[in-house]
Amino acid sequence: MPSIIVKIVSPALSVLCFLYSLIAIGIYMIPRGYADEPFPAVERPAQESVSATREEAAAKGGGWYVTMDEEFGGDALPAPWVTSPHGLRNTEYWCDNLVDASQDGLIRVLAAQLEDNDCAVCPAAGDFAGGIETRRMVDGKSVPTFAQAFGYYEARVRVPDAPGLWSAFWLQADSQGQVGSYGRDGAEIDIFESAFRENPVMNGNA
Repeated sequence: MPSIIVKIVSPALSVLCFLYSLIAIGIYMIPRGYADEPFPAVERPAQESVSATREEAAAKGGGWYVTMDEEFGGDALPAPWVTSPHGLRNTEYWCDNLVDASQDGLIRVLAAQLEDNDCAVCPAAGDFAGGIETRRMVDGKSVPTFAQAFGYYEARVRVPDAPGLWSAFWLQADSQGQVGSYGRDGAEIDIFESAFRENPVMNGNA
């Protein structure tokens, strides 16, 4: 099973994850002030150096501490994760029915061509896909259910090997799409995309 290790330090991010067969995700955070210079490279923190809480890290004089460590146990999607909102994106419909959280320790995010989709919002026939995020739409506005500015992100993912499928793990600021202010008002960072899955020496990220 391939493992995907993600490292990032970036301002004001709301985690937006579209993952096929997400196994587990751990997010660790170290506080930093915003600065107008390039962020330094961040190495994976040694497990023994990671504190369970911010208070424990402060008692040690600083360092990494856990902000999210999700193994997706149980038979339902746990908070702060929510399914991506219904709607047409490009040529496919995003639908809750394409997210399966019924298996303990495993989230299956699916894509399918359906003729009998049973959904009160989406049509019965068409191309469908699913996603999970840490934000929800409230009265047409994006409201984060989890967000952080800086940190180290790691996920284990099994990517489907089939033509036409494009799995991805994204980070987005809640204000993503508002242009200007040198990225302070929102950006999308693609941790990985599987567009180059047929070439073992290429990976898509931005």
